[in-house]
Amino acid sequence: MIDPYYDFFGYGDPKVTTTFSEPDPVRRGLMVLIIHGAGPDGWRSATPKSKFVVVNLPYRTLSVRKMKLRKKTIEAVYIEEAGETGESSALFFDGKKFKYVPMGGSMQ
Repeated sequence: MIDPYYDFFGYGDPKVTTTFSEPDPVRRGLMVLIIHGAGPDGWRSATPKSKFVVVNLPYRTLSVRKMKLRKKTIEAVYIEEAGETGESSALFFDGKKFKYVPMGGSMQ
């Protein structure tokens, strides 16, 4: 279980952050499961490479897109955040762990 959102803001221990009270009933209890697969079956294989449960992402919609990072093109999960501001952010795997990056503005 990982919490990249609160980790970005300085405190990402999911044992603690999952106990935070969420005032918005729409966001309460939302989680994202990410599975890294191996072989021809990818994430559908019987023994996936790794599994991550991502908690506390303030999302309204999610999409997977390509993102430029240090002269490399990687896949990232783009997040249209819940709330009135409608800001966007990205979640990507840097080879060791997932990183959350606020991007500002709307994805539209």
